[in-house]
Amino acid sequence: MKFKYFFIRSTAVLLMLTLTVISGVLALIMSNNTDGGHVPFFPWSFFGDALVPLLLFLPALIFRIRVFAIVAVLLSFVNIILRIISIIIYNEAFMPLNFSSVKMLFEHSGHYALSAVLGKYYLFWLIPLIAIIVTGIIFTCITVWKTSRTKGKNLPLLWSVFFTALLICAIVSNSLYAIAVRTTDAQEFYTGHLVRPLPFLSLDYANDAFYYITRNKRSSISPPQEISPESQKILQELDFFNEQYTNANGELTAPPSSVFFDRIIIIALESLDLEYIGALNPAMPENITPTLDNLVKTYPSMTNYYTASQPTSWGLTALLLSRLDYNRECAEKKNISLFTIAATQEYHTYYFAPLSGIFGDNRKTYADIFQPHSQFFLEEWNRELQLTRSCTWGISDSELYNGVLHILQKERKKRFLALISTMDSHPPYTVNNLSKEEKQKFKTPFLQALHSTDKNLGIFLKKVMSDPELYNQRTLIVVTSDHSATHGENFLNRPNFLPDRIPLIFITPQKGVFKNLDLQKYASSIDLPPTLAIFMGGMVPSTFMGRSLFSRKNTAFCWTHDRTLLIHDQDRS
Repeated sequence: MKFKYFFIRSTAVLLMLTLTVISGVLALIMSNNTDGGHVPFFPWSFFGDALVPLLLFLPALIFRIRVFAIVAVLLSFVNIILRIISIIIYNEAFMPLNFSSVKMLFEHSGHYALSAVLGKYYLFWLIPLIAIIVTGIIFTCITVWKTSRTKGKNLPLLWSVFFTALLICAIVSNSLYAIAVRTTDAQEFYTGHLVRPLPFLSLDYANDAFYYITRNKRSSISPPQEISPESQKILQELDFFNEQYTNANGELTAPPSSVFFDRIIIIALESLDLEYIGALNPAMPENITPTLDNLVKTYPSMTNYYTASQPTSWGLTALLLSRLDYNRECAEKKNISLFTIAATQEYHTYYFAPLSGIFGDNRKTYADIFQPHSQFFLEEWNRELQLTRSCTWGISDSELYNGVLHILQKERKKRFLALISTMDSHPPYTVNNLSKEEKQKFKTPFLQALHSTDKNLGIFLKKVMSDPELYNQRTLIVVTSDHSATHGENFLNRPNFLPDRIPLIFITPQKGVFKNLDLQKYASSIDLPPTLAIFMGGMVPSTFMGRSLFSRKNTAFCWTHDRTLLIHDQDRS
């Protein structure tokens, strides 16, 4: 019978096409975020997944070698499994598939990712499902083996065209990806690593696994080095070490030593560039940020305050540790942080976040290096207030603020230091509490998310400030950002997303505390921790790289992700 001819002629090639299409659909799910202003990898990049199986099919087609056909089919199934794992990891942890992300999930997640994706009782049906899949793969391989022939008719023209076109697309896709990785700015290649072709992913995974198994730890952390005399001279000229609290005229710049705050709330808005505030940038749409517009006009607000590092974890390292290198601080662990300083002054410390603690292994990592008394991630919000994931990242800003208010109102008579890290202004953007008219006025996802972020901030501040026990003379609210914009529409009029200016607003009834603060001076987020340490009555540790905002230091230091130090002052950048 005709169907007895070489199996690859029809069924095996059809199977390959089907598996590739399935893998492609899964890859497209990973690349559906195009609202962030980044350049995602090509929509058809999933063709790259099939390159290795297709290459193995070549000798099977040309020389009728059954082993190659079976291995190619097996690898096609592996492609699908890898894509499914990618989606599970990205859905729960927002991490690309690599060795460390898989290892982290197995070590610290308690199978949370699988249970969230597959259901509460997933183990009861996951095992039979795996058994069925494995049986299907074995049956397919046996069928290929038994129905193969050493001689037979050539592959029909239709299948030949399909196969050749698929192979060409796979080769081109991998080639273009390799070119894009080498030529595209990393800041602009945001989603590329999530949809990278599986040959690249597999090589990276194998490379990481090799180093882990052989215990050869790869690290970008260089050993500590002494600052050279030349570098010390430059840093001294830039006032890096300056802790004087008088200006050039000898006038005292520091607040009175008796000024302390019992309640300090730091709000780190996600990726909020200073120039996204409408009152400070006429290019922004009218009334896009009314809350922030009012705050910068009403309260002490700095105009040359930079993020010291980015993205978020790097920014938080600067904000809490007054240090620049996130990788080094993770390696060191048990650092002196703003939280540990607060603890010595009998403050209870909180870190509030809207996303899962699995993301980036942040629950474990932040507990190690920042050391707050209490951490609230998606899992804690679910346990405390039955809040479940309501948006891509976790819970929305409005839910986060309501949860924070619920916690802090119970602690209103105690000393506390709380850091709130928001997420709605990060792509894929989350929008809530906007009217139909507001959505029509601000048409793009970014503008809607920015307006929503501003609106929810205003609602939260109004609730806090209406509680006289929570907001009074002993309360300080700091509105800032975890880092400057790394995405969004280009109202910034600058060519890249290097660390830049972010807001720093001090909200308190005691505005006079900041009367001696030069609001136009240059500083970065490493300078906020020593400032707040003083307001809590704590000592500024020698490990802090920053200096109090009230000191004479007038220089902003920023550390880029590629380990370049940017220096800004009134004379140069």
